[in-house]
Amino acid sequence: MHASDKGICFCSASASCGISSWGQFLAIVLVVTALILFSVLMSLLGLYMWKSHKLYEKIPQMRMWEKRLNDAIKLEAGDLGVHCKLCWDYTWLQRGGACYQRTTLLMPWKNCIRKCKKYGARLLKSSTDAEMEFMLRESRKWYTVKDHNHVPEKTWIGLIFNLSRNTWRWADGEYLHIRIPVELRTPFTPREFCVVVSNGRAFTNNCTEQISCLCKREMH
Repeated sequence: MHASDKGICFCSASASCGISSWGQFLAIVLVVTALILFSVLMSLLGLYMWKSHKLYEKIPQMRMWEKRLNDAIKLEAGDLGVHCKLCWDYTWLQRGGACYQRTTLLMPWKNCIRKCKKYGARLLKSSTDAEMEFMLRESRKWYTVKDHNHVPEKTWIGLIFNLSRNTWRWADGEYLHIRIPVELRTPFTPREFCVVVSNGRAFTNNCTEQISCLCKREMH
């Protein structure tokens, strides 16, 4: 009887001790889990701080790249900068802050001046060497097909050569101030010759010839 009492007491003590150990076990698991989560969080925070520091170190280099890119774009755009605006009509070609269009109608040089004005534009007056080089490259795309052959088309620009004065002027009277490789052709004997572009070249032509016009409109 006494022994069984001891057994009963032993079992009761064991049960009591088991419940107490289970609670301690859960507490330990929670503490360990919290420590692990804290360690992971600190590791992620450390990684974020390291990445942020590395990114911050690259900011001067990124700004330098941005400046170089903007300079390259401005150079290609003829120092006119970059505009998000689009030309109001898909038939116009945009470059920098200007739009360009060739007329479908053919006419003498002086008529082109009036025609371009109707568009709110003017017969091409190139402001930079880069712009003129760009238009000469574009002129290689202008051709018509005759007898299955590609024949280059000529287009008036707003430049005129006075033979007696040996001067180059734009249609608005301003003297030529940029470098344009114009071939001086004088098949006729008028006092003035107007300039056309065709197939990557610029050359003088009789101003009365019926040719398309290259109009330019500035975007503001």
